[in-house]
This record gives sequence, C-alpha cells and structure tokens, in this order.
Amino acid sequence: PNIGEVLADQIIAQGKSAILKAEQEIKKAEKEGIKVFSYLHKEYPERLKQLEDAPTVLFYKGTIDLNYPRIIS
Repeated sequence: PNIGEVLADQIIAQGKSAILKAEQEIKKAEKEGIKVFSYLHKEYPERLKQLEDAPTVLFYKGTIDLNYPRIIS
C-alpha cells in the first residue's frame, strides 16, 4: 500500500531519528506483550489487504487468528 506523499516526506525529513523512534516503540510494545506486524507479515489479515487504505502496521495483545473466517473487530 502507498503511504502517501505527505507521510513519505515527513519520514525522509526526520531521517535516522524516525527509525530510532520506531525501534524504541517496537521494543516498548514487545516489553508489554503487544505484537506488532506490518502489511507484509504472514499474520496480516487478508481481508484488510483488500482495502485501498489498509493500515500499514497492526498492534494487538493476546491470542487471535486475524484471518479466521468469522471475526468481529
């Protein structure tokens, strides 16, 4: 999915500090037992991939099959 010109420009402008901040957020999430995965991860819900504006990253805590045929969000 495309992230959009504005967001891409912001990421480029922030450079390395944006990557370091993202790494810190992922470590914090992992410490709290929160799972983080991107659009390209095998657990990413197939139904969401069909959306034009699908989220690039998902966060969840607990156990769930996000590709289960019947799910309520």
